[in-house]
Amino acid sequence: QILRYVPTYSFGIRQQLLGLYGCKTGKEIANPKDLVGVPWCGPDVVVSDRHTTNYLDEMANATFCGVFPGNGWGHIESPLLLGCIPVVVQDGILTAWEDVLDFDSFALRLPRAKLPRLAEELRAVPPERVAALQAGGRRVWERFTFSSLGLAEKRRMCGGTHFTAAADGCVPRLGAPGGKHSQAFLASSAITGQDAIATLLQLLRARLLERTSPERG
Repeated sequence: QILRYVPTYSFGIRQQLLGLYGCKTGKEIANPKDLVGVPWCGPDVVVSDRHTTNYLDEMANATFCGVFPGNGWGHIESPLLLGCIPVVVQDGILTAWEDVLDFDSFALRLPRAKLPRLAEELRAVPPERVAALQAGGRRVWERFTFSSLGLAEKRRMCGGTHFTAAADGCVPRLGAPGGKHSQAFLASSAITGQDAIATLLQLLRARLLERTSPERG
């Protein structure tokens, strides 16, 4: 509803994207209202004007996922958590940790002017660059979670009715509360707790040390 009736939503970026790629012909459509219910323009480009119950699975199976303004300043965490390379299109607006982490090692940023050639730009990314970006995402994804809270909850519930003993501590039992993604998250032995909270505290400490450095006079 917002895409079709609030032209200023998302600065018009999502509407423009729907007009460019939300059709099987690939031709730009001036009025996104004409594209209601037409979810994609080709087998390798998915753009929809509606919610889908397969959202997480579709993102997990994609190579690139768009990050646009609207419902917040770009949700880069969703692609990263699902192994998809974020493609940020929001000129002049930073996403979370973009000026803190090595952003270019795990995500792409394209100017809005390149939206009409977005598909071509992404298809032209070399396979080795794709692999490097995916590897970068695997290194930083936990920085976009609150995993330390999940670990604390896991420790609290370990030994309870929803968890069972395992070599690395405990894992959720079959039928435990939460979906398959949250259960897999809690069961993973790769979780370190170096999450968004830890990143913020590390950033604040670094800035405090910088301010109190004798070199600053």
